[in-house]
Amino acid sequence: MVQTIIVYLFLLFCMTFLVSPRVKLRITISSRFFRTYNLSIMIAMLIFAIIFGMRYGVGVDHLSYLESYVQYQNEGKYWVFNNLEVGFGMISKLFAELGIHYWVYFAFWSFLQAFFLFYALKRNQESVLPFLAITFILGGTVLSFMNGIRQQLAFCIFVFSIEFIKNHKPVKYYILILLASFFHFSALLLLPIYPLFRFRKKPYFNRIWLQFILLGISLFLLYQNYIEEIFFGLSKIITFFGYGRYMDILSEGKEHLLFSLTRSRGIGFYIIVLLNIILIANSNKLKDYFSNGYFSKIYDLYFIGVIYGYICNGSIVLLRPNYYFGGFTFIVAAYTLLFFYKHQKESRNNILLFITLLSLYLLLFAAIIYRMDDNTYRFIFFWQEHLFHLKNS
Repeated sequence: MVQTIIVYLFLLFCMTFLVSPRVKLRITISSRFFRTYNLSIMIAMLIFAIIFGMRYGVGVDHLSYLESYVQYQNEGKYWVFNNLEVGFGMISKLFAELGIHYWVYFAFWSFLQAFFLFYALKRNQESVLPFLAITFILGGTVLSFMNGIRQQLAFCIFVFSIEFIKNHKPVKYYILILLASFFHFSALLLLPIYPLFRFRKKPYFNRIWLQFILLGISLFLLYQNYIEEIFFGLSKIITFFGYGRYMDILSEGKEHLLFSLTRSRGIGFYIIVLLNIILIANSNKLKDYFSNGYFSKIYDLYFIGVIYGYICNGSIVLLRPNYYFGGFTFIVAAYTLLFFYKHQKESRNNILLFITLLSLYLLLFAAIIYRMDDNTYRFIFFWQEHLFHLKNS
Protein backbone atom coordinates (compact mmCIF):
# COMPACT_ATOMS: atom_id res chain seq x y z
CA MET A 1 0.00 0.00 0.00
CA VAL A 2 2.79 2.43 0.89
CA GLN A 3 4.40 2.10 -2.53
CA THR A 4 1.05 2.65 -4.24
CA ILE A 5 0.34 5.84 -2.30
CA ILE A 6 3.87 7.16 -2.88
CA VAL A 7 3.69 6.52 -6.64
CA TYR A 8 0.33 8.20 -7.13
CA LEU A 9 1.10 11.17 -4.88
CA PHE A 10 4.49 11.63 -6.55
CA LEU A 11 2.78 11.60 -9.93
CA LEU A 12 0.13 14.02 -8.65
CA PHE A 13 2.77 16.45 -7.36
CA CYS A 14 4.89 16.30 -10.52
CA MET A 15 2.01 16.74 -12.93
CA THR A 16 0.24 19.45 -10.93
CA PHE A 17 3.47 21.42 -10.64
CA LEU A 18 4.80 20.97 -14.16
CA VAL A 19 1.55 21.73 -16.02
CA SER A 20 0.96 24.93 -14.06
CA PRO A 21 1.13 28.07 -16.24
CA ARG A 22 3.35 29.61 -13.55
CA VAL A 23 6.13 27.13 -14.27
CA LYS A 24 8.57 28.50 -16.81
CA LEU A 25 11.35 26.14 -17.80
CA ARG A 26 13.90 27.77 -20.07
CA ILE A 27 16.50 26.41 -22.44
CA THR A 28 19.17 28.34 -24.30
CA ILE A 29 19.54 27.88 -28.04
CA SER A 30 21.94 30.14 -29.97
CA SER A 31 22.09 32.51 -26.97
CA ARG A 32 18.37 33.19 -27.21
CA PHE A 33 15.74 32.28 -24.63
CA PHE A 34 12.58 30.61 -25.82
CA ARG A 35 9.40 30.38 -23.84
CA THR A 36 9.28 26.69 -23.02
CA TYR A 37 6.12 26.18 -21.05
CA ASN A 38 5.43 23.41 -23.54
CA LEU A 39 8.63 21.76 -22.33
CA SER A 40 7.30 21.51 -18.77
CA ILE A 41 4.10 19.88 -20.03
CA MET A 42 6.20 17.50 -22.10
CA ILE A 43 8.21 16.52 -19.03
CA ALA A 44 4.99 15.93 -17.09
CA MET A 45 3.68 13.68 -19.85
CA LEU A 46 6.96 11.77 -20.02
CA ILE A 47 6.93 11.17 -16.26
CA PHE A 48 3.35 9.93 -16.53
CA ALA A 49 4.22 7.68 -19.48
CA ILE A 50 7.36 6.24 -17.91
CA ILE A 51 5.67 5.43 -14.60
CA PHE A 52 2.68 3.74 -16.19
CA GLY A 53 4.81 2.06 -18.79
CA MET A 54 6.60 0.28 -15.94
CA ARG A 55 3.38 -0.90 -14.27
CA TYR A 56 2.36 -4.52 -13.85
CA GLY A 57 -1.28 -5.56 -13.49
CA VAL A 58 -2.59 -2.00 -13.07
CA GLY A 59 -5.86 -2.06 -15.00
CA VAL A 60 -7.93 -5.20 -15.52
CA ASP A 61 -6.94 -5.59 -19.18
CA HIS A 62 -3.25 -4.82 -18.72
CA LEU A 63 -2.14 -8.43 -18.37
CA SER A 64 -4.11 -9.43 -21.48
CA TYR A 65 -2.32 -6.79 -23.55
CA LEU A 66 0.98 -7.80 -21.98
CA GLU A 67 0.48 -11.50 -22.71
CA SER A 68 -0.49 -10.79 -26.33
CA TYR A 69 2.53 -8.53 -26.86
CA VAL A 70 5.05 -10.93 -25.33
CA GLN A 71 3.55 -13.92 -27.16
CA TYR A 72 3.82 -12.11 -30.48
CA GLN A 73 7.44 -11.25 -29.74
CA ASN A 74 8.29 -14.84 -28.83
CA GLU A 75 6.14 -16.82 -31.26
CA GLY A 76 5.09 -14.39 -33.99
CA LYS A 77 1.42 -15.20 -33.53
CA TYR A 78 -1.03 -12.76 -35.10
CA TRP A 79 -4.25 -13.99 -33.55
CA VAL A 80 -4.70 -11.02 -31.20
CA PHE A 81 -3.32 -8.03 -33.04
CA ASN A 82 -4.94 -9.08 -36.32
CA ASN A 83 -8.35 -8.91 -34.66
CA LEU A 84 -7.82 -5.41 -33.29
CA GLU A 85 -8.15 -2.05 -35.01
CA VAL A 86 -5.63 -1.45 -37.76
CA GLY A 87 -3.80 1.42 -36.06
CA PHE A 88 -3.36 -0.30 -32.73
CA GLY A 89 -2.54 -3.64 -34.35
CA MET A 90 0.08 -2.27 -36.73
CA ILE A 91 1.87 -0.22 -34.09
CA SER A 92 1.81 -3.15 -31.66
CA LYS A 93 3.31 -5.47 -34.27
CA LEU A 94 5.97 -2.89 -35.15
CA PHE A 95 7.05 -2.49 -31.51
CA ALA A 96 7.08 -6.27 -31.03
CA GLU A 97 9.06 -6.98 -34.21
CA LEU A 98 11.64 -4.37 -33.25
CA GLY A 99 12.14 -6.21 -29.97
CA ILE A 100 11.14 -3.22 -27.86
CA HIS A 101 10.55 -4.02 -24.20
CA TYR A 102 6.91 -4.01 -23.19
CA TRP A 103 7.37 -1.19 -20.65
CA VAL A 104 8.33 1.13 -23.52
CA TYR A 105 5.35 -0.17 -25.49
CA PHE A 106 2.92 0.71 -22.68
CA ALA A 107 4.70 4.01 -22.04
CA PHE A 108 4.12 4.94 -25.69
CA TRP A 109 0.35 4.48 -25.38
CA SER A 110 0.26 6.36 -22.08
CA PHE A 111 2.15 9.25 -23.65
CA LEU A 112 -0.26 9.44 -26.59
CA GLN A 113 -3.23 9.56 -24.22
CA ALA A 114 -1.66 12.34 -22.16
CA PHE A 115 -0.58 14.28 -25.25
CA PHE A 116 -4.04 14.58 -26.80
CA LEU A 117 -5.73 15.20 -23.45
CA PHE A 118 -3.44 17.87 -22.01
CA TYR A 119 -2.83 19.73 -25.23
CA ALA A 120 -6.56 19.83 -25.94
CA LEU A 121 -7.16 21.57 -22.62
CA LYS A 122 -4.07 23.77 -22.90
CA ARG A 123 -5.30 25.17 -26.20
CA ASN A 124 -8.58 26.19 -24.59
CA GLN A 125 -7.88 26.95 -20.91
CA GLU A 126 -4.33 26.28 -19.81
CA SER A 127 -4.99 27.33 -16.19
CA VAL A 128 -7.26 24.28 -15.78
CA LEU A 129 -4.37 21.83 -16.25
CA PRO A 130 -3.23 21.59 -12.59
CA PHE A 131 -6.81 20.87 -11.54
CA LEU A 132 -7.12 18.36 -14.36
CA ALA A 133 -4.15 16.48 -12.90
CA ILE A 134 -5.88 16.45 -9.51
CA THR A 135 -9.21 15.05 -10.73
CA PHE A 136 -7.47 12.68 -13.14
CA ILE A 137 -5.37 10.98 -10.47
CA LEU A 138 -7.40 11.31 -7.27
CA GLY A 139 -10.66 10.37 -8.99
CA GLY A 140 -9.30 7.12 -10.37
CA THR A 141 -9.68 8.12 -14.02
CA VAL A 142 -6.06 7.20 -14.49
CA LEU A 143 -7.02 3.57 -13.78
CA SER A 144 -9.62 3.68 -16.54
CA PHE A 145 -6.93 4.95 -18.92
CA MET A 146 -4.65 2.06 -17.97
CA ASN A 147 -7.45 -0.46 -18.47
CA GLY A 148 -9.18 0.59 -21.70
CA ILE A 149 -5.99 1.64 -23.46
CA ARG A 150 -7.43 1.73 -26.97
CA GLN A 151 -10.78 3.31 -26.24
CA GLN A 152 -9.34 5.88 -23.86
CA LEU A 153 -6.87 6.93 -26.52
CA ALA A 154 -9.83 7.35 -28.88
CA PHE A 155 -11.53 9.41 -26.16
CA CYS A 156 -8.49 11.68 -25.77
CA ILE A 157 -8.43 12.28 -29.53
CA PHE A 158 -12.14 13.11 -29.31
CA VAL A 159 -11.42 15.66 -26.55
CA PHE A 160 -8.83 17.22 -28.86
CA SER A 161 -11.31 17.30 -31.76
CA ILE A 162 -14.02 19.29 -29.93
CA GLU A 163 -12.12 22.50 -30.60
CA PHE A 164 -12.83 22.01 -34.29
CA ILE A 165 -16.56 21.81 -33.62
CA LYS A 166 -16.28 25.14 -31.81
CA ASN A 167 -14.24 26.65 -34.66
CA HIS A 168 -16.50 25.20 -37.40
CA LYS A 169 -13.85 23.03 -39.03
CA PRO A 170 -15.60 19.78 -40.00
CA VAL A 171 -12.74 18.35 -42.08
CA LYS A 172 -10.29 18.46 -39.17
CA TYR A 173 -12.93 17.05 -36.82
CA TYR A 174 -13.73 14.08 -39.03
CA ILE A 175 -10.04 13.39 -39.72
CA LEU A 176 -9.45 13.13 -35.99
CA ILE A 177 -12.48 10.89 -35.48
CA LEU A 178 -11.23 8.67 -38.30
CA LEU A 179 -7.84 8.58 -36.59
CA ALA A 180 -9.53 7.64 -33.30
CA SER A 181 -11.38 4.78 -35.03
CA PHE A 182 -7.99 3.31 -36.02
CA PHE A 183 -7.46 2.69 -32.30
CA HIS A 184 -11.02 1.81 -31.32
CA PHE A 185 -13.75 1.24 -33.85
CA SER A 186 -16.43 2.56 -31.48
CA ALA A 187 -15.17 6.12 -32.19
CA LEU A 188 -17.40 6.03 -35.27
CA LEU A 189 -20.26 6.61 -32.84
CA LEU A 190 -18.95 10.18 -32.66
CA LEU A 191 -19.58 10.99 -36.31
CA PRO A 192 -23.00 12.62 -35.63
CA ILE A 193 -21.60 14.78 -32.82
CA TYR A 194 -20.36 17.49 -35.19
CA PRO A 195 -23.72 18.40 -36.78
CA LEU A 196 -25.52 18.02 -33.45
CA PHE A 197 -23.28 20.64 -31.82
CA ARG A 198 -22.15 22.73 -34.78
CA PHE A 199 -25.63 24.03 -35.58
CA ARG A 200 -26.77 24.36 -31.98
CA LYS A 201 -26.38 27.96 -30.82
CA LYS A 202 -27.28 27.30 -27.19
CA PRO A 203 -26.27 24.43 -24.88
CA TYR A 204 -28.68 21.51 -24.79
CA PHE A 205 -28.82 21.48 -21.00
CA ASN A 206 -29.35 24.92 -19.47
CA ARG A 207 -32.25 24.33 -17.08
CA ILE A 208 -30.84 23.13 -13.78
CA TRP A 209 -34.23 21.94 -12.50
CA LEU A 210 -34.73 19.78 -15.59
CA GLN A 211 -31.29 18.27 -15.20
CA PHE A 212 -32.06 17.29 -11.60
CA ILE A 213 -35.34 15.70 -12.69
CA LEU A 214 -33.48 13.68 -15.33
CA LEU A 215 -30.84 12.77 -12.75
CA GLY A 216 -33.52 11.54 -10.35
CA ILE A 217 -35.21 9.47 -13.06
CA SER A 218 -31.92 7.90 -14.10
CA LEU A 219 -31.10 6.98 -10.49
CA PHE A 220 -34.53 5.37 -10.18
CA LEU A 221 -34.07 3.41 -13.40
CA LEU A 222 -30.67 2.27 -12.18
CA TYR A 223 -32.43 -0.28 -9.98
CA GLN A 224 -34.78 -1.60 -12.66
CA ASN A 225 -34.17 -5.03 -14.19
CA TYR A 226 -34.18 -4.46 -17.93
CA ILE A 227 -30.51 -4.03 -18.90
CA GLU A 228 -30.11 -7.56 -20.25
CA GLU A 229 -33.13 -7.20 -22.54
CA ILE A 230 -31.73 -3.97 -24.00
CA PHE A 231 -28.38 -5.66 -24.56
CA PHE A 232 -29.89 -8.51 -26.57
CA GLY A 233 -31.95 -6.04 -28.60
CA LEU A 234 -28.79 -4.14 -29.55
CA SER A 235 -26.65 -7.21 -30.22
CA LYS A 236 -25.99 -6.45 -33.91
CA ILE A 237 -25.04 -2.84 -33.19
CA ILE A 238 -22.84 -3.94 -30.29
CA THR A 239 -21.01 -6.41 -32.56
CA PHE A 240 -20.58 -3.80 -35.31
CA PHE A 241 -18.85 -1.35 -32.99
CA GLY A 242 -16.23 -3.80 -31.81
CA TYR A 243 -17.80 -5.37 -28.74
CA GLY A 244 -18.60 -8.73 -30.34
CA ARG A 245 -16.48 -10.62 -27.83
CA TYR A 246 -19.12 -9.82 -25.21
CA MET A 247 -21.71 -11.66 -27.29
CA ASP A 248 -19.36 -14.65 -27.24
CA ILE A 249 -19.35 -14.50 -23.45
CA LEU A 250 -23.15 -14.73 -23.48
CA SER A 251 -23.07 -17.71 -25.82
CA GLU A 252 -20.81 -19.44 -23.31
CA GLY A 253 -23.41 -18.98 -20.57
CA LYS A 254 -21.33 -16.46 -18.61
CA GLU A 255 -23.80 -13.57 -18.63
CA HIS A 256 -23.06 -12.94 -14.94
CA LEU A 257 -19.77 -11.40 -16.10
CA LEU A 258 -21.65 -8.76 -18.11
CA PHE A 259 -24.71 -8.02 -16.03
CA SER A 260 -24.71 -7.28 -12.34
CA LEU A 261 -27.85 -5.60 -11.08
CA THR A 262 -26.60 -6.09 -7.54
CA ARG A 263 -23.26 -4.37 -8.08
CA SER A 264 -21.70 -3.07 -4.90
CA ARG A 265 -22.55 0.58 -4.41
CA GLY A 266 -20.37 1.69 -1.57
CA ILE A 267 -19.01 5.03 -0.50
CA GLY A 268 -17.41 5.68 -3.88
CA PHE A 269 -20.77 5.47 -5.64
CA TYR A 270 -22.38 8.02 -3.34
CA ILE A 271 -19.37 10.34 -3.47
CA ILE A 272 -19.73 10.43 -7.25
CA VAL A 273 -23.47 11.11 -6.96
CA LEU A 274 -22.76 14.07 -4.67
CA LEU A 275 -19.99 15.19 -7.01
CA ASN A 276 -22.40 15.18 -9.95
CA ILE A 277 -24.96 17.17 -7.95
CA ILE A 278 -22.37 19.90 -7.28
CA LEU A 279 -21.23 19.99 -10.91
CA ILE A 280 -24.80 20.21 -12.22
CA ALA A 281 -25.91 22.84 -9.68
CA ASN A 282 -23.06 25.19 -10.64
CA SER A 283 -22.88 24.45 -14.36
CA ASN A 284 -24.57 27.62 -15.60
CA LYS A 285 -22.08 29.79 -13.69
CA LEU A 286 -19.25 28.03 -15.43
CA LYS A 287 -20.87 28.36 -18.86
CA ASP A 288 -21.11 32.11 -18.32
CA TYR A 289 -17.52 32.36 -17.13
CA PHE A 290 -15.93 30.02 -19.69
CA SER A 291 -17.91 31.54 -22.52
CA ASN A 292 -15.83 30.58 -25.57
CA GLY A 293 -18.14 27.64 -26.28
CA TYR A 294 -15.75 24.82 -25.47
CA PHE A 295 -16.91 24.21 -21.90
CA SER A 296 -20.61 24.26 -22.79
CA LYS A 297 -20.02 21.50 -25.34
CA ILE A 298 -18.06 19.24 -23.02
CA TYR A 299 -20.65 19.85 -20.30
CA ASP A 300 -23.49 18.68 -22.55
CA LEU A 301 -21.50 15.54 -23.36
CA TYR A 302 -20.76 15.03 -19.67
CA PHE A 303 -24.41 15.31 -18.67
CA ILE A 304 -25.47 12.82 -21.34
CA GLY A 305 -22.85 10.50 -19.88
CA VAL A 306 -24.17 10.95 -16.34
CA ILE A 307 -27.74 10.03 -17.29
CA TYR A 308 -26.74 7.17 -19.59
CA GLY A 309 -24.23 5.88 -17.05
CA TYR A 310 -26.78 5.54 -14.27
CA ILE A 311 -29.43 3.97 -16.49
CA CYS A 312 -26.98 1.35 -17.79
CA ASN A 313 -25.09 0.93 -14.53
CA GLY A 314 -25.81 -2.79 -14.41
CA SER A 315 -24.14 -3.60 -17.74
CA ILE A 316 -20.41 -3.59 -18.38
CA VAL A 317 -21.01 -3.70 -22.13
CA LEU A 318 -23.54 -0.92 -22.45
CA LEU A 319 -21.30 1.30 -20.33
CA ARG A 320 -18.31 1.00 -22.67
CA PRO A 321 -19.57 3.56 -25.23
CA ASN A 322 -20.11 5.93 -22.30
CA TYR A 323 -16.36 6.49 -22.17
CA TYR A 324 -16.98 9.20 -24.75
CA PHE A 325 -19.56 10.97 -22.59
CA GLY A 326 -19.21 10.13 -18.92
CA GLY A 327 -15.46 10.32 -19.50
CA PHE A 328 -15.77 14.11 -19.35
CA THR A 329 -16.62 14.03 -15.64
CA PHE A 330 -13.07 14.64 -14.45
CA ILE A 331 -12.64 17.45 -17.01
CA VAL A 332 -15.84 19.23 -15.95
CA ALA A 333 -14.79 18.78 -12.33
CA ALA A 334 -11.39 20.34 -13.10
CA TYR A 335 -13.08 23.38 -14.65
CA THR A 336 -15.35 23.62 -11.61
CA LEU A 337 -12.39 23.52 -9.21
CA LEU A 338 -10.69 26.24 -11.24
CA PHE A 339 -13.84 28.38 -11.16
CA PHE A 340 -14.21 28.14 -7.37
CA TYR A 341 -10.49 28.76 -6.92
CA LYS A 342 -10.57 31.93 -9.00
CA HIS A 343 -13.71 33.22 -7.28
CA GLN A 344 -12.89 32.24 -3.72
CA LYS A 345 -12.51 35.87 -2.61
CA GLU A 346 -15.94 36.79 -3.91
CA SER A 347 -17.96 34.49 -1.70
CA ARG A 348 -17.52 32.16 1.25
CA ASN A 349 -19.72 29.70 -0.61
CA ASN A 350 -17.08 29.46 -3.33
CA ILE A 351 -14.42 28.66 -0.72
CA LEU A 352 -16.70 26.07 0.87
CA LEU A 353 -17.54 24.49 -2.48
CA PHE A 354 -13.88 24.38 -3.48
CA ILE A 355 -12.96 22.65 -0.22
CA THR A 356 -15.96 20.31 -0.50
CA LEU A 357 -15.15 19.30 -4.06
CA LEU A 358 -11.49 18.75 -3.27
CA SER A 359 -12.44 16.77 -0.16
CA LEU A 360 -14.73 14.54 -2.22
CA TYR A 361 -11.84 13.70 -4.51
CA LEU A 362 -9.61 12.93 -1.54
CA LEU A 363 -12.32 10.65 -0.13
CA LEU A 364 -12.70 9.00 -3.52
CA PHE A 365 -8.96 8.44 -3.67
CA ALA A 366 -9.03 6.91 -0.18
CA ALA A 367 -11.92 4.62 -1.17
CA ILE A 368 -10.07 3.48 -4.29
CA ILE A 369 -6.88 2.83 -2.33
CA TYR A 370 -8.86 0.85 0.27
CA ARG A 371 -10.09 -1.51 -2.45
CA MET A 372 -6.98 -1.41 -4.60
CA ASP A 373 -6.62 -5.19 -4.80
CA ASP A 374 -10.15 -5.53 -6.13
CA ASN A 375 -9.94 -2.67 -8.61
CA THR A 376 -6.30 -3.31 -9.65
CA TYR A 377 -5.26 0.19 -8.47
CA ARG A 378 -2.35 -1.25 -6.46
CA PHE A 379 0.81 -0.11 -8.20
CA ILE A 380 3.43 -2.75 -8.87
CA PHE A 381 6.43 -2.28 -11.15
CA PHE A 382 7.12 -4.90 -13.81
CA TRP A 383 10.24 -6.09 -12.00
CA GLN A 384 8.01 -6.82 -8.96
CA GLU A 385 5.85 -9.31 -10.82
CA HIS A 386 6.12 -11.75 -7.93
CA LEU A 387 4.24 -9.28 -5.72
CA PHE A 388 1.22 -9.14 -7.99
CA HIS A 389 -1.97 -10.15 -6.29
CA LEU A 390 -5.56 -9.83 -7.45
CA LYS A 391 -8.33 -10.97 -5.16
CA ASN A 392 -10.91 -13.33 -6.58
CA SER A 393 -14.20 -11.59 -7.19
